[in-house]
Amino acid sequence: MSVQEFPANSVLMDLLEKDGQDDSVPAKEELRPRLNGLPVVDPHRKLKMGDVVELTPSIPDKSLTEYREEIRRMFDSDLTFARRG
Repeated sequence: MSVQEFPANSVLMDLLEKDGQDDSVPAKEELRPRLNGLPVVDPHRKLKMGDVVELTPSIPDKSLTEYREEIRRMFDSDLTFARRG
């Protein structure tokens, strides 16, 4: 998590462009921005003092499937171990 200040009249797109240049987030990573806890509808909306912007990388559906399968395998192995013990 990081805190950044922007000049007056900044818009959300300014943050997205700046963050794309930062080394902490790959430039090609698709981000899902949220403004004050809600999904962003207009990336050109002006930011106000106190606005909280969250940038979360999108996870491809394939990755979700892989995570789900891995969790299922871990859960299944725990059940097998518990039944033996």
